[in-house]
Amino acid sequence: MKLPDKGNMRLASIALLKIGYLLGFEKYGHIFLFNQNFDKIREQILNPEKEIITEPFWINYEFPEMYLGVNILNKPTELNCFLNTFVLKTKSRNGQISIAFPSYNKEDSEIYERIKKVLYSSKEGTADMEITTMEPFLDLRDGTKVFSSALIWENRRKSSAQYGV
Repeated sequence: MKLPDKGNMRLASIALLKIGYLLGFEKYGHIFLFNQNFDKIREQILNPEKEIITEPFWINYEFPEMYLGVNILNKPTELNCFLNTFVLKTKSRNGQISIAFPSYNKEDSEIYERIKKVLYSSKEGTADMEITTMEPFLDLRDGTKVFSSALIWENRRKSSAQYGV
């Protein structure tokens, strides 16, 4: 006799996307809402029964505990994105979850396709990863830091163009 599957992994993954999104909003503030690359993400969260995002939006990698929170995935460069990492505690296990979000550049809207290609299509399923925590830069009570996440990406884009990266 087969027991019925009481869980829906697709809906559970959309719930994780929503947690990562809310974590980002908490840290980045309203600038996080104005990122047009998030339109597809918001649509998926509002319509969890639809398959709007079909590629993986998570990074299946155990980062050091110091990276819990909001980060930027720097390396590999084709996976540059916001990376919101948190611990999910359930009755059966505790596990680290890292949800990727596109940055502000138009071409960064393809981050989930790149994750699938780089991490989930290879036999190893891993890459040499490097992340930077954003926590010290984000204090939305400080009016001078309200746009810090957008400014960091703009500076990264300029320095990449300057060095031909």
